[in-house]
Order: sequence, then C-alpha cells, then structure tokens
Amino acid sequence: MKAVLAFLALVLSASAMAATPRDDAVQLLAWLKHTRAEINRAGRAGDTVALQRIQREAVRRSDAWPNDLPHAPFMDCHTALTDQVSFLQAYQRKDYPWRDRQARHFRDDLASCERAVK
Repeated sequence: MKAVLAFLALVLSASAMAATPRDDAVQLLAWLKHTRAEINRAGRAGDTVALQRIQREAVRRSDAWPNDLPHAPFMDCHTALTDQVSFLQAYQRKDYPWRDRQARHFRDDLASCERAVK
C-alpha cells in the first residue's frame, strides 16, 4: 500500500511541474517553423486537406495558449499563430491581398517571437 501511495505522490508531483512560459514559447516557435515549411509544401502541391489539418491544429494551439502575465513577454508567438490561422483562412477564401498581408504580419511576429525566446 505504501508503494502505491509513493508512486501516486510521484506521479502527481511530476504532473504538477508545469513547463515555464519560455518552454511553451520555444515549443510553439518550433511548431510554427515546422508548419511554415509544411504550408509552403502543401500550397505548392494544392493539398487543401493538409492545409485544413494544419489550420485545425493551429486553432487548437491558439485556444490552448495561456493568457496570463508570465506568458506576456512571448505574446508575439501567439500573435504569429493567430496570423498563421488568418493566412490559412484567406488562402481558402482565395483572398490573395489579405493572404499576403497576413503572411507579412506572420513573418514580422515570428521574428519578434524568435527575439523574445533568445
């Protein structure tokens, strides 16, 4: 019984250790860079299913991003994610001027995110 309680205490303490806001931003930045390459590849191939999958995952990550004070220095990472979602929505609507504008915002916010993480 004591072994079970000790194991349970270990599991609960490990799950209580949350990632730092910087770790969250580093993970999001890596994902943004990876999906940017995927978006370019899928866009050239005309693979709308892959673009929709990326958009769903981006929306999920955007909703999961904490909106609290410790994450405030890394809000450009979240803004870049929001720009990516807007870019994909504009691409699906074939609204090319808006797509280009969002792509420019995404690049700027991604660069700001990189500076904040370093």
